[in-house]
Order: sequence, then structure tokens, then C-alpha cells
Amino acid sequence: WDLSPSLRVPLSRLTYLSANTSAMYRSTYYSRSLDEDGRLTPVALLRQFITVRSEVIGPVLTKVWDTPESTLTERMKHVIEPTFAVDYTTEFANQSRVPSTNDAADYVVGGNARVTYGVTNRLFYRGRPTEEVKGQTREFVTVGVQQTYYTNPNASLYDTSYVSYSGRPKAVALSPIAITARFSPTVAFDAN
Repeated sequence: WDLSPSLRVPLSRLTYLSANTSAMYRSTYYSRSLDEDGRLTPVALLRQFITVRSEVIGPVLTKVWDTPESTLTERMKHVIEPTFAVDYTTEFANQSRVPSTNDAADYVVGGNARVTYGVTNRLFYRGRPTEEVKGQTREFVTVGVQQTYYTNPNASLYDTSYVSYSGRPKAVALSPIAITARFSPTVAFDAN
């Protein structure tokens, strides 16, 4: 079993600056565990740790403009969101005994802080209204760039923001730069 209650507290009510802090307690019970040689044994294991995250988004910059020449859109909006987040996971003693269940939660590195920073650009459009329907607003292009610094480079091996759960071949203190993009001009078409 895996228990993971969390508490989230918003620290800012400003429209252009969002600040949130959350804390999560995680308790995982494994009916089997690994021994010193990495072999699976019938000895049960209980792993417990706390993760705290603080995140700031902003100041958010926004530009809205009308598109009177367009037959499809009434307005366009560009939003720029700088982000900064700090995550800390407490230490726990039995990570080497955790069996692999192919779940990313099995590969948590305790005693580690991560600092992630980046910027996200979003483009929205509001469609022209028709006789029956008001114009719908749609986020049609999103491009984000981010990078993470790890106080314990071993945490980079399992950060699912950059690699799959199978891990990276070499531990690094500074992640590669990640670029994510989404294009969704209509409800019927979406590309990531």
C-alpha cells in the first residue's frame, strides 16, 4: 500500500504573482524487500518521508490585442509566466532495500533539494461569435523551457520531468534544458 496525504497553502492572492507551498507525507509498505546483495526477500519494508515544495509563478506578463482582420479570431492573448520552485525530500534510511515495481515513486532520493526554474509562453485566441454561440477562448500554443539543479546529483537519475522511470545513465547536478511544446488549434487536433 501507498499512503500520500498532502496539504497545500496559497501564499499570494495577486493575479500576476502566484506563490504556493505544499507538504506531502508519504508512507509506502512493501510486502517484500531487497537484501544487501539486491535479491528479493520476503521481509516487509516500510518507507516514510516528507516532501515540501514552494513554487512561485510570476510576475505574469500579459498582452491582449484585437484581430479585426481575422475571420476566425476576435482577440489574441500572449502570457509569459516565469516559474521558480524548490522541492525538499527528507532523508530515509532504507532506499537500497526498496524493490522495483516500475513506479516512479520507488525511485525517490532522500535528503535532496531540487531547484527548478523556467519560463512558459502561452498564446490564446477567442473565436468569433456566431449567431447561436459566443466565441470560445482556447489556449492554442504553449512553449515552456525549464532546468533543474539537484543538491544530490543521484536525484537526477530518476527525475520524471526529464527522463522515464528507467533512469538516466549518469548522475548530474544540473539537468539538461527541457523544452516542452503544445499546439492545439482546434478541439479535434492536438500535438505535443
